[in-house]
Amino acid sequence: MSGVQSFSYSSSKLTENMNNLGHIARPVDIILPEQTSESSIEFTLPLGSNGGSSDPFFDSQSSGILSVERFTVSSKDLVGETTISGSYLTEYSISCSVAEPVRGSVSYQGEIPILDTGSFLLESQQTDDDYTLFKPSNIFITPDFADGIGTNEHCIQNFSLSFSIGRMPVTRLTQNVPYTRYPTLPIFGQLTMSVYKKQLIGVDVSSIVVPTGVFSIDLCNSDNDPVIRYIVSGCMLEDVSSNSSLDDNVTLDFSYKFPLSNSTFSREVL
Repeated sequence: MSGVQSFSYSSSKLTENMNNLGHIARPVDIILPEQTSESSIEFTLPLGSNGGSSDPFFDSQSSGILSVERFTVSSKDLVGETTISGSYLTEYSISCSVAEPVRGSVSYQGEIPILDTGSFLLESQQTDDDYTLFKPSNIFITPDFADGIGTNEHCIQNFSLSFSIGRMPVTRLTQNVPYTRYPTLPIFGQLTMSVYKKQLIGVDVSSIVVPTGVFSIDLCNSDNDPVIRYIVSGCMLEDVSSNSSLDDNVTLDFSYKFPLSNSTFSREVL
């Protein structure tokens, strides 16, 4: 896929000491069935030549963000191919700041990595990425509730949309890896934005009853036609903080949280 900036993984072997009465030395270690590796992909979101955009998670998933869909994460270089089977989504984020491209990251929990030195990247297979990035000036954030901050009324400097999914491994006899990894509920995502204070009007944070609403985040092409739309429902203003320093603009940081489900968070290719 285009736009990948880095790929990393880590894995540790989980064992249990089996001690016997009357013995000082540890006679044997056994491998536990909760063997886990962590992998992460960082990327920039490219604008496709025919519309759309590459995304390492949404381009491959078919069952929703809270499913127990298993993925295979692999990376091939001049040494060989590393494959991590039985991978489950644990983290996802996108973010953008003024004068910066839209960046994202996705993380998985999976089985033990396997390196195949017989399947390596040939020099003839190496290509140069040629793609266009989304510009910050072509990103529009639109709320539908009073506590929402949007690009039409406010001078937003950056935004970040993220969530983390805890996973409970389910094991069974005869296997050294989990049978599946269920998401641990409830799960909340977070949407944060920084705004110049002088541009801020009409936000009341004193209400006893906390209103909730929907944010739409549109990533557009050079003609401001939406290409990718993130829709986040059930957003509640959770925190407001101020940051001021000498010779700099005063900013307000807004943090919203939302309950994560397949119906409250979605990504549409328009």
